[in-house]
Amino acid sequence: MAESNVDDTGKDIWSLISLDKLATAISSLGERIDQLKDDSWRLSEKTKSSSSCWSEVINGLKLDDNEKNRHTLYKVWHGNRHKIHALVDEKKSEIKINKIKEQEGYENNSTCNNSVSEKVIAPLHSEPSLPLPEPRNTRTYQKAITSGNFYERHCIKTEFISLTRIEWKDTYSRTHKKTMPGWTRIFNEKLRSIGNTCSLRFHSACIPSGVRKHNCSDFWFSTACTGDKCQRKYIVSHRRDMDNNLMLLFRVDTYGEENHSEDNIMRPRKISGGERLALGKRANEIGPSATFRELVEAADEDMLVADSTGGVLKPMKEQNDIYIYTIMFKDGIDALDNVPLAHAILTDHTVPGIGYFLGNVIHSVNQVTTKKKLRPPSFIIIDFSAALMNAALQQFNIETVNKHLKRCWNVIHRKYSAENIRSLSYIHLCCCHVMHGIARSLNAEKFEKKTREAVLYIFAYMLCSDDINQLYDTLGLVINIFGDPNEQNAKEKLDKICSLKLNVDEESESVLKDFDKSFRTAEVNEEELKLVDEYFESDEPIIH
Repeated sequence: MAESNVDDTGKDIWSLISLDKLATAISSLGERIDQLKDDSWRLSEKTKSSSSCWSEVINGLKLDDNEKNRHTLYKVWHGNRHKIHALVDEKKSEIKINKIKEQEGYENNSTCNNSVSEKVIAPLHSEPSLPLPEPRNTRTYQKAITSGNFYERHCIKTEFISLTRIEWKDTYSRTHKKTMPGWTRIFNEKLRSIGNTCSLRFHSACIPSGVRKHNCSDFWFSTACTGDKCQRKYIVSHRRDMDNNLMLLFRVDTYGEENHSEDNIMRPRKISGGERLALGKRANEIGPSATFRELVEAADEDMLVADSTGGVLKPMKEQNDIYIYTIMFKDGIDALDNVPLAHAILTDHTVPGIGYFLGNVIHSVNQVTTKKKLRPPSFIIIDFSAALMNAALQQFNIETVNKHLKRCWNVIHRKYSAENIRSLSYIHLCCCHVMHGIARSLNAEKFEKKTREAVLYIFAYMLCSDDINQLYDTLGLVINIFGDPNEQNAKEKLDKICSLKLNVDEESESVLKDFDKSFRTAEVNEEELKLVDEYFESDEPIIH
């Protein structure tokens, strides 16, 4: 057994090794450097084994593994003599840089030999940080824990990602102080490399102007999951360039609880940057239809959505917003019976601009039909747009909105025959768009949430009702509740209207619970269904 002599000062150690060799040997431990503080310098069966960190360091220095050398190195490390900790950190950085250089050199050689067509960036694996300190035990903090919003307010973990100089130049322009097109795609790939599984929505990067403090981030942005129930959020920040001038480190702080359950709807990311440009070039080569077919056959979660308006045409200076207008056939009662008829990309969203598009479609249909005059569609379903309504009425019926409202009033009072009704088109507002329009108006007036919900429920009830007398009664109650300043029982009357959703008779309840059974019974008995929906009064397609 080696001699045990701990009284020696250990000055002879530097005659055997240099400080640089010692730093290199310690840095070779990698992530196990922290175990040096728990590894004893005294010799025993455990410390003499190959798993001992000090034994590994001494063997790397080619010294005798005795207590004298172990104790000397132990004092140098734990006393941070000669700034050994800083030297070890520099050696670790050099090791990482050498690995990256070797990888890049291999990639360059492979590229020259045409053996590899794409450059593969060596990923920098994330290193978990030390445990974060607990926040102060304030009332706000306790309230966040009680309400379950703790993870929304406090960082869960911190990781790091790296960008090479080439990637950083493709991401950010220091000359113009702005991000480059496609920067979100680069960061999205980097975040996926550290375990992100969310479909992320990126917010604009924050780039402070002027001279900033040393500790201020010169580039940072936030990104969140597009899922309805997922609260995951990332904040990515960059302080300053690294001294080695090869790569940049970005700190990634993770917030919020991840929830990717089946009922959580995540929206896919839109294509941008080079992918959008490549898509346009491909469409010019083989045509839009063939390009669309290729994308459908090779669809993934990143290609499920394409921005048709902003992606097809770039907006010019002082130009209006670009919108795409689509005319769809709805031939049948099934939700999937929609066939596209015509499209237009317009910057003029006025009645003449939209009317010219509709008139051109009517003229094109007349060229291929055997009839001398176009038979108008039964219904034209549009959104909450006055321009669309006026343009459709001018082109299909050659009438104004006021005249059309009078015509609808006469239809309600059964003053027209079926042939007269079928000779003209009637405007139907999309219920979804109408509800959104009413909701935005109520929200702008800053009504209470319960009042907004009640008004929207009443409005939806009126949209779905087919009894004109019942509609009159409901409208009278609404005017009495919201229009009479002297009404004393407005709240009770409002609750009475909203309680109608609970008044379901037993027969209707049984049908709602087992609709398929009732429908099969009707088919067996060959019962003639009495359809009251006006869509079934005509077999003509509906334009939406």
